[in-house]
Amino acid sequence: MFLFYNKDMDTKQKEKEDKPLVVFEESIMYKINDKTVDEIIESKKAYLFKNKEEIFDGIIVKKNENEKNGEKINTVSANHILKNKDQLTLKGNVNLQRDDKLTVKTDYLEYNLKTKIAKSNTKFSALQDNKSFEGVGFYANGKTNYIEADKIHFKVKLKDTDEIK
Repeated sequence: MFLFYNKDMDTKQKEKEDKPLVVFEESIMYKINDKTVDEIIESKKAYLFKNKEEIFDGIIVKKNENEKNGEKINTVSANHILKNKDQLTLKGNVNLQRDDKLTVKTDYLEYNLKTKIAKSNTKFSALQDNKSFEGVGFYANGKTNYIEADKIHFKVKLKDTDEIK
């Protein structure tokens, strides 16, 4: 009885595995331009690969500044954040706080950095000013402020009576 084993094939498979170029633990990273800090990323663990980035228990604080609207701060946090080119995929305890006082909580969110489109197919709850709404699945365009959702339920505070309906 003979056993043949091809060692070269095993080596090639290990080489194909995606290994991180840099690993950060308990880190805070800053993206700085010539005037100020643009972005802060805090994480328990972060992996930087050749073509993607992975963040665990992360918070991203992004500052947008333009002459028309001044300085705006957006914050997002999640248990797992995957950045592949211009696409962010967030999973687990996703919390998005936009500069227009909109807060969205869900378990899954996809966001395109270029088009500024966010999508989710899971349950979500959102709060803006005195209005709250819940639903399943949404689409939000950050450029036009258009939001669309399925199976939505609103709660609005009435101005005259302070009653919530």
